[in-house]
Amino acid sequence: MINLLLFLFFIACASLAITLIVDNPGSVTMLWFDYQIETSVAFIILVILLAAIFLVLFTLIIRLIIASPSQFWRRRNVKQLNNGITELTYSIAALASSNITAAETHVHKVEKLLGKTPLTILLSAQIAKNKGNEAATHALLEQLLGYKETEYLAARSLSESASKNDNLPKALQLAKKALEMNPKDSSTALAVASIQIRLKHWNEAIASIQKSKLARREKSRLIALTQLARGELLMANGYYEEALSLVKNIISNLPEFTPAIAFCANIYDKNQMSKKATKLRAKLSEYSAGGMWVCKACAHSNKIWTIHCDSCAGFDTMELK
Repeated sequence: MINLLLFLFFIACASLAITLIVDNPGSVTMLWFDYQIETSVAFIILVILLAAIFLVLFTLIIRLIIASPSQFWRRRNVKQLNNGITELTYSIAALASSNITAAETHVHKVEKLLGKTPLTILLSAQIAKNKGNEAATHALLEQLLGYKETEYLAARSLSESASKNDNLPKALQLAKKALEMNPKDSSTALAVASIQIRLKHWNEAIASIQKSKLARREKSRLIALTQLARGELLMANGYYEEALSLVKNIISNLPEFTPAIAFCANIYDKNQMSKKATKLRAKLSEYSAGGMWVCKACAHSNKIWTIHCDSCAGFDTMELK
């Protein structure tokens, strides 16, 4: 509205100036060396206006010529970005609906439009995982370690993979790396402790649990599990008295801790102390009618409690059924 008013004001002023010039044309005499030039004021003003108009048009044309390439590439980049986002959306939707082939096709289109980004590599890794291509998944996760945005996720995933393949030193290194990046993540702290227990680094495992952000009661329970795993090793090597002393200490602190009670009963059986074993198993029946430990992750069953499932290596997944 303001621009329109200014334009109308300009037109009115210009009309007034033209009227004044027409009514009072006047004359101008110029001397240039030996030449004398006579003309009207209107002509001089017309020349000045034409020169000004030419200068403005020339400036606009130069600016247009200079700006055209950058505007072209800007429009092209915006269009390319929009197309890339569209293809990315299609890929995620296809992956969510388990259409792996379509998801892979759209990811390739995104890479052509936007190049390789952490998100496209992450999608490619998930697609490779869904296809069961472990080598490709591993290679893509290694690439994701190089990006700050995905470094934590890649370290966690690679640690889990190394743990499943029993490459425990590598798994521990990656889990610690992930924990350094996100020290408040209790699940990562437990992953570190789990690997340390499998490596029989008992004190380190207990320290990792104590440093975690878990509740005090949960820390106590997990430390008891760690001590119980240590007791299992002692019993397996024939150190029954040391194992019994360890498990009694656990039961004194956690009297209803069923894995410790069951373990203690097994030690009594090994030492031919059947009456004490029977008494403990009667206590166990108060918590569960059965006598099998079942993994809540893979449903594997075992007569003996273990801190890691014998089938899936899940940490603290065994429940008495």
